[in-house]
Amino acid sequence: MNPFLLFRALLPANPLQVGRVLSHTATNESLIELPQGGNCLVRGTSVPTGRMAFIQAGQVQGEAPDVSIIEVTI
Repeated sequence: MNPFLLFRALLPANPLQVGRVLSHTATNESLIELPQGGNCLVRGTSVPTGRMAFIQAGQVQGEAPDVSIIEVTI
């Protein structure tokens, strides 16, 4: 079997991510700033602007704690 496909099978299909809510739209969506520097538009407006949110599968899952994010590359 292909080693890459075996490795991909270990990764979650829809990982839980965290980001800061930049704004809300009139169509019940939130603009999220990710720690990596990108932005994404997801469904849901339950987290206020300026707060951290958990996002998964293109949807706000709830409010995340506002802590410093440290990324370690191995």
